[in-house]
Amino acid sequence: MSPRKLYRTAATAEAVTWALLILGMLAKYVLHAGDLPVRVGGGIHGFVFLSYCVATVVVWTDR
Repeated sequence: MSPRKLYRTAATAEAVTWALLILGMLAKYVLHAGDLPVRVGGGIHGFVFLSYCVATVVVWTDR
């Protein structure tokens, strides 16, 4: 996978999981759905965000 494609994929995944986290927060605070949506969305988003950070370093050092 090229560095550009890696970075684009990681950025897209980060944006999608951020949106899921926001939806989880809406479910928690507006619909009073409890902590589960935020815990799941937050965990997934955290992992993908750290992966995005690693991809950023990989692309930066590949120059």
